[in-house]
Parts: sequence; structure tokens; C-alpha cells
Amino acid sequence: RDGNLREAFGLYSKCIEKSDNTDFAAFSNRAEIRLKLGQHGWGLTDAESALELNPDHVRSKFRKGTALMGLKRFDAAVAVFEGILEEHPDEPLSGEALKFARLRACQAKGEIDAHEIYFTQKAAAAAEKGGEVSADFVSDALRIGSIKGQKGGGRGLFCTRPVKKGELLMVTNASALARAAKPPAKQMHWLVQNLSQAALLDIRELQRVYTLSCGDEKESLSSPDVDLFHSSAPVPETGSLAIDQDRLEKICECNAFGSSVFSDRSKKPKAENKDGDGGEYVGLWVLPAFMNHSCAPTATRLLVGTTMFVRAIRDLQEDEEITHKYFDICQPLAMRRMQAKKWGFSCSCKRCLSEAARGPDVMRALAELEMKTQEARSAIQQVAADQRLSEQGSLPVNEFMEEHQRFENLLDKLDKPTPLGETERAWLVNSAISFYMCLALMLALNGNMEKRIELNKQICKALEATDGSNFDHCKMAMVQLHSVKKFYGRKADEVNEAQAYCEQVHAIRYGDMEPKDMEELLRHTDAAQRNQHTLDFCSLGGVPSV
Repeated sequence: RDGNLREAFGLYSKCIEKSDNTDFAAFSNRAEIRLKLGQHGWGLTDAESALELNPDHVRSKFRKGTALMGLKRFDAAVAVFEGILEEHPDEPLSGEALKFARLRACQAKGEIDAHEIYFTQKAAAAAEKGGEVSADFVSDALRIGSIKGQKGGGRGLFCTRPVKKGELLMVTNASALARAAKPPAKQMHWLVQNLSQAALLDIRELQRVYTLSCGDEKESLSSPDVDLFHSSAPVPETGSLAIDQDRLEKICECNAFGSSVFSDRSKKPKAENKDGDGGEYVGLWVLPAFMNHSCAPTATRLLVGTTMFVRAIRDLQEDEEITHKYFDICQPLAMRRMQAKKWGFSCSCKRCLSEAARGPDVMRALAELEMKTQEARSAIQQVAADQRLSEQGSLPVNEFMEEHQRFENLLDKLDKPTPLGETERAWLVNSAISFYMCLALMLALNGNMEKRIELNKQICKALEATDGSNFDHCKMAMVQLHSVKKFYGRKADEVNEAQAYCEQVHAIRYGDMEPKDMEELLRHTDAAQRNQHTLDFCSLGGVPSV
């Protein structure tokens, strides 16, 4: 009662010993202590021992169900809680526990209720403090395999079957977390300590973590079976795995997601901010760590609290690799190469190879647009600071429109080594996306909504082809919707088209949902766009409720 769990554990153990293992109440109470300590496996053992001695003991049944929940054996937990309620229909705790167990059982099968994830009090608490909002899920479309032709026997995630755009590929909770506010050395220390603790509580976690690269292997690594990452994966034999702190540290340096470089020992900033992960913490999500980088990724990641959702952003074919971005890819090739170098690799994705093949004229044009972007931002800031300048239409829009037209003309003339395709053109526009966005804003400030709408379409098309349904894409789709409403009127066909596109972009990122929930989601994106937030409302440190 005074919170001294270790002392209580010792006392109950003595009672069990003195009773020659016949005191069911001591077994049951020790099970409760183990559950509070996070020892769900041992808690299940004690609860079952109590039930062998007293099969009708309700508290022991409840503790068994709770232990099964902790072990992520949700269907078994549902059966236990249903059994309690059959005998005791008015038992309130079991009623709530059954509801939660059924929810988690559905989530473990990939049946995600968007309202439950994003718009409940639990979801708000997770966004504010960090926490698991869903059970883990692994699609049958995933396999881990070797990348052909890559030195060092690199591995990646691949499709076992065709995958539809927007399909949920995995839901993964962090194996361990550490607050990013700590100095890098302490941050690494606490991440490794928390990972060690997780391994002590569930040896399967250590088995999964040890499938990741340390970054210094001399031989090619084998590809683990994806079944290992299912919650129903068997428990390894006792003593088959040992916690190696040095190995765990190397694994975290190479594979963690988060906001800062861990330690001087690491030459690769593996914990840089990725796709709106936020700066509140760093963590290790094991299965997503197998995804390789691409400057035209095939999947998008979303963190809700500390639960990571991964969805396909376009239709994928069997054996196609599932990739995501390690850094900001909405920039020219030269800048992306600098970012990749910091990570210790050279990107050879289709987009990078295509852009490099287009020759020095394209490189120079992109560099010039990058400088023009800085000029445009300065002009916009000056006008924003003085409303009179905005009213006078003083932004030099024509000058920047000429730069835009020169770049478009250059793209029209590109025919070597092959004619420029629609996707490749969108990739190149994405490399200059900052300039395009600044120009669109300048057009809006000068009152030229028609040209702004035309340019916004081009921006959305470039984002869709390169990094579809990232948060910037969601915000730009919202900007386009507002622009179309303002220019054409709310009842125009163009508004319906823009509304449908905006909802489609959001559905790919957040999943399908009821119309009322989509309406609420769009309000959150609108608030983020207006207040220049860079994080989703459901991410740690994201947009407050509206």
C-alpha cells in the first residue's frame, strides 16, 4: 500500500514458500506486484498458479487477462475477460478491460479506428506526453530481404504482393525511448538503459533488436523473417540471448529515430529529425529501421504519440522496395548529396540518377532558384512587416515569374539522355519547391489568385510524385482548397474537386475515416498551415487542439 513493490514482492514470496506453494492469495497478489513492475510473463505464471489452486478466484482471472494484454496476446485476453463477465456481468473493471482488449485485438489485425487514434482523450494525452496509441501490426505484404548489387550486403523492406496506395504496411511501438533534452551522451546512455530494461521484461524485444546492423559487420547479415515482429512470435529459450550494452549502443547509433546526434563516437547522424518526428525524444522502432532512404520514397511515416504508422504513398508492385526519407528531400540534388554524406552514404535512387543525368544547366538553374528563394523570402518578410506595402502590391512578382518561366522553358527543352517524363519533371520541380512556394505566396499577397491556383496545382503535383502525403503536401492541399473557394465561390465544381483531392491526400497519410472525423482533421491541418506549424497535431509537440 505504501508503494514499496520490491518489499511486497519479497513478503509474498516468503508466504508462498512457507505454504509449500499452496497459498493461492499470495500467488495472486504477487502476480499483481509483477504486473506493476512490468513483468508480464512472470505475472501470468503467478496468476495461473493461483487459478490452479482456486479456479474461481476472480481477481486472479483479471490479473491473468492483464498479463496477457502486457504480452500483447490480445485474443487470449479477450477470452479471459469474456469468461469473467459471463460469471459476473456487473464486474466494472472487466467490462472496461474487455472493451480495451477487443480494441487492441482489432488493431493487431490492422483494423485501425481513426477516431480512436486521433480524436479521443487518450489520443490527446499521447500527443502531449507520448505513449502507445495502438497495438503493433505487420502487414502480410512485407518481407525483409537483401538489396541486389549493394556492397556490404545491405537489407531492406520489400513487398510480397501488390500494395495499394494508402495501404497500412505496419504499426510499430518504440522498443525504447529517451528524452532528447538530455546531453547527447546521457541521451544515448538512457536509451540503451531503457532498451536493456525492455529486453529484461520481454526477451523477444532483444531478439528483434539484435537483427539490426551495428554498422561495423564484416560479413553480410541475414534477413530475419517478418514473423519475428508479430506479437505472437514465440519466446526464445532462456539463456539463449545476453544483453550486450556496447552492441545495443552501436545499434542505436545506426538505427534510432529522433532529433539529435547521439555521441561523438557516431559519424552518422542517425537520429536527425525525420519527417516531422519532433524534437521531444529519440527512440528505436525496429521494423521501420529496415527501411532504406530514397529521395522519391514509396512510404510515409506518421508518429502518433510514440506509435509509428507506415503507409504506402503510391501503388507498389510485388518485390518493390519500401523506402522512406532520412532527411528533407524537397531540395536540389547538390544539397541532398550533402545531407546523404552526413549519413555516410551516397544516394543512387531513381530521382538522384535522373537529376544528375540532366547535366550542368539544370544544376545551375536549381542553384540560381535557391538564391532567388532567399530574395523572395526577404521581400515577403518586408511586406508582412508593413501592411501598406502589401496594399500597394509592391512585391516584385513579375521578376520572379520570369525566373519561373525560364526554369519551365529549360525543362521543356530537356531531351537528353531521354525526353523528360511527367514524373521526372515533377521531381525537378520538387527540387525547386521552396521557390515555387514563395512565388505562390507572393502571387496571393499581390491578389493574383488565378495564377496562384495554377501554381499551387503544380506544387501539389510535384509533392505527390516525390514525397506524397507528407505534412507539407497536406498543408498545400488545404491552401489550394481555400484559394479555390475564394476565387470561384464555395459552390463551384472546382471547389468539390479541390475538396476531394485534399481529403485523398489526408487519407493516405492518416488512413480512412468517417466524414466527421475527416472534417475535424482538416481543421487541424488548417490551423497548422495558418500558424506555420511543422508538426502534425497528433505528434508529440504538435498543433494544439482547435
